[in-house]
Amino acid sequence: MTKKEYDLGIRLGPVALKKLQDAGASTPYDLLVIGPQEIAQITGGKYEDAEQQFDDIVKYLEENKLIDKQSTLEEVVSHKSNIIHLPCGCSGLDGMLQGGISTQGITEVYGADGAGKTQFVLSLAAAAIDRGEGVIYLDCEGTFDLDRILEIANARGYNLSDKLDKLHVLATQDTHTIRKTVKFIIPKILELQAKLIIVDGMVGIFRFEYDQGRGELNDRQNLIKHPLRHLKRIAEYMNVAVVVTNQVTANPNAGYGADPMLPIGGYIFGHTARQIIKINKGGKAHRTAMLKKSHKIGQSDCEFYLTAAGVSDSEK
Repeated sequence: MTKKEYDLGIRLGPVALKKLQDAGASTPYDLLVIGPQEIAQITGGKYEDAEQQFDDIVKYLEENKLIDKQSTLEEVVSHKSNIIHLPCGCSGLDGMLQGGISTQGITEVYGADGAGKTQFVLSLAAAAIDRGEGVIYLDCEGTFDLDRILEIANARGYNLSDKLDKLHVLATQDTHTIRKTVKFIIPKILELQAKLIIVDGMVGIFRFEYDQGRGELNDRQNLIKHPLRHLKRIAEYMNVAVVVTNQVTANPNAGYGADPMLPIGGYIFGHTARQIIKINKGGKAHRTAMLKKSHKIGQSDCEFYLTAAGVSDSEK
């Protein structure tokens, strides 16, 4: 969008506009994602004024057909009809998800170390790039490996040599960078026409930095809420799929028949994710995946393998 369109769209005074732009906002979508509370915090204005500014942004974007209206049953149904599924190339996993990871929501993928979470998202990325879809990869744990994506692509017969401009990778290995990047990532989504955002290991970084026991738990959970809220709005308004991998912790209630492993992040993460997938380690390359939560699909599971081709239906 041009600056003229931006000024027209948000209807802010020059001082507030400059404060928002200095903070990193460059499109009306950015303000849609951060919401009125953060608009008020950044500009130093009244919350009531920020609410009106936010309403003006929504109206502007709707009137210019830059986002879908969702004020009536018909409009909501129409918006949901735009959901697409992004397959990873493994028929077992794609079948379990009824076509692949869906847009307009966050999918959490959790499992023990070495279970195959990163191999799953790298397979998703390779398949999306091959289809010509933009991919944004936030590498929170230093596990991104371009050579591995190319290996997966070669094993599957993809040719990504002239498509890597559809991949944007950012090292986000501290909580400050994660929050800053997610908050104002819309311009890169628009530039790439991205359909997939991968956030590999985000919650573990918050856990790593806020590790001084229960005294920091409240601070940690409050900080996690910000990028999760932003990612949820991005997925919804921009019709992209957001996949967040997550670590596990021991369940203190496991002796009573409960799952011995729980994803970290607590209820905040669990309630925000629209779909939750658990990956279990088996023998050697064998893995099982369970769809633990979905807004429309019943719980189910499947088997798959980790191979040169990423997540695969067979060992070969």
